[in-house]
Amino acid sequence: MKKSIAVAASICFMISACVVGPDYKKPTLEVEGWIHAANEEPVDLAWWTLFEDPILNGLVEEVASSNLDIQMAQSRLREARALQGIAKASRYPVISGNGGFTDQQQSLNGPGAAPALIESGQADRRSSLYEAGFDVAWELDLFGGKRRAREAAAARVGVAVAGKRDVAITMIGELARNYIELRGNQKRLRLLSKHVETQEETLRLIRQKVKFGLAREVDETRAKAQLEHTRAQLPNLEAAISSASYRIDILTGRQPGALYQTLATSIPLPAPPEVVPMGLKSDLLRRRPDIQQAERELAESTANIGVKVAELYPSFSLTGSAGYQAVNSLGDLFKGASGLWLLRPSIDMPIFAGGRLRADVEAAEARERHAALSYERTVLNALRETESALVSYAKEQETRIAYMESVQASSRSVELTSRLYRQGLIDFFEVLSAQQSLLTVQDQLAQSETRALSHLIALYKSLGGGWEVIEESMHINQNKEIKDEES
Repeated sequence: MKKSIAVAASICFMISACVVGPDYKKPTLEVEGWIHAANEEPVDLAWWTLFEDPILNGLVEEVASSNLDIQMAQSRLREARALQGIAKASRYPVISGNGGFTDQQQSLNGPGAAPALIESGQADRRSSLYEAGFDVAWELDLFGGKRRAREAAAARVGVAVAGKRDVAITMIGELARNYIELRGNQKRLRLLSKHVETQEETLRLIRQKVKFGLAREVDETRAKAQLEHTRAQLPNLEAAISSASYRIDILTGRQPGALYQTLATSIPLPAPPEVVPMGLKSDLLRRRPDIQQAERELAESTANIGVKVAELYPSFSLTGSAGYQAVNSLGDLFKGASGLWLLRPSIDMPIFAGGRLRADVEAAEARERHAALSYERTVLNALRETESALVSYAKEQETRIAYMESVQASSRSVELTSRLYRQGLIDFFEVLSAQQSLLTVQDQLAQSETRALSHLIALYKSLGGGWEVIEESMHINQNKEIKDEES
């Protein structure tokens, strides 16, 4: 017994001898400043509050608590943490208890039977066996394969955490984009409806003039054609508004139409800021969840190399059991003479696998290389997205300003042509043309304002902010649920 314990202790001492496979080192990439002029003040994490829209703020809170994609990501995170718990458990032995009772009667005519001894009372035909004890099994991590597996499991948790953050940013961005599109289309619908009313009044006046011979019939037909052309644009805008409203319903975990009354009242589009705080470019690498996810995937791939390398070496395990056995008397079960034990160290050594184990290592190394390249590509794409969003927003601002000036000029043109027409100096066609030009540039201005805000949302999304607020909100909600259950 003492010799066996000494052997087991010696093997246990060797467990920390080495850890095969490469040690993970977090990659570092040098980045310069922003290509285009940018405000390097810290990014406002709750960027949607800059729109100063209470309805949007409330919808974001609902997304944090009710969005199904975020809840699915949270479930994947819980699964990853549970799998990490399984990996952590591999460092400990598995101990199981057992107990049993056997009652048997021997056949007098069976093999090995001794009827004479039984009849003479020298042997018992019927016997009982009582057993109690426990079994132990422990696979020793001599070459660190299980430690590498635990590192890989921890990295998978990091992948799930970053994945949930990425989903949160995506859902907030989708909500804000759909909300801005809805408000933008509502503004366009207001403009078109106003022009429909104006054109209806114009058509009524022209018909009166035609009736008294003060205008030509061609003026009436042109006014009618322009009115119907304007009316034809209303249904598509109404459909786009409904579709955006339904998408917002789904993003907040509701059935389509649930928020119709909340969103039906049209409100002005928020004014886009002239300067957007973007922080340092290097902060982007630490803040964006997709970069965090790619880095954790690289860490997992690196650890898995060690798992596969460890399979090239022998594996050692200890199995044992201890307990008590007693025949025919339960009272004798726990007496010293009834004790028994077994200790069995073993080794399992790979000898021939047709090159499979080496191929597994090569495949793991290839996956690690792929993950390293994927990380670098993710960083480059993140930088591209941010720079592109910054340029798009800045250029759309220039477009918006130009359309604002065009609206002012077109409004003045409508006033002048209307005055000249009343004075009989120009044809009514020129009035209609000026009105149509005003409608066109007003609609284009509304679309430009919507695009500018959409580019701004894309910029905020590319900067990677917002998941911190969502996680804090989810943490508060979880604590509230726990307190409610306790009360």
